[in-house]
Amino acid sequence: MTTRKLDKSDLEQLNTLQESYQRVTSLIATCTIDEEMISMQLAEVEKEKRYQLQQFKDLQHQEQQLISALKEKYGDGEINLAEGIFISQD
Repeated sequence: MTTRKLDKSDLEQLNTLQESYQRVTSLIATCTIDEEMISMQLAEVEKEKRYQLQQFKDLQHQEQQLISALKEKYGDGEINLAEGIFISQD
């Protein structure tokens, strides 16, 4: 077996290539971690959105119950919240 010393330019090219692989591999790892973190955050946002949508539906239900109760109490008409009055349609 014989050994030969690599030319300086060949050695530089190999080192540059190896450094590039390390840099790209590191960037891929960073992107993968970032992607996972974003995915976790997105899951939390989705969970919160579902909760708030349910809150919205609950509010709509409460509103309908209140409207029904107010119609029974006051009849048909309009409510002026600013003045706190009911205006009958009669």
